[in-house]
Amino acid sequence: MADGLPQALALRLLERVLTALDPAAAPRGAELARWHAALAAGQVATLAGLRGEGRGAHWHFVRVPPHRTG
Repeated sequence: MADGLPQALALRLLERVLTALDPAAAPRGAELARWHAALAAGQVATLAGLRGEGRGAHWHFVRVPPHRTG
């Protein structure tokens, strides 16, 4: 997804992905930068209830089910 993009643009794209899937999500700054770094390194990472896979040229995002209690 962000291969070859300037980091500032990649962070904006990730922010849009987050808000498109969860309008209440508002992570910024260091949290978003850490998430981007993990995805850019080809890892799987979660932020604000959204799981991203940075493997390959196409990144994939899905909502994480809420934790069960009890």
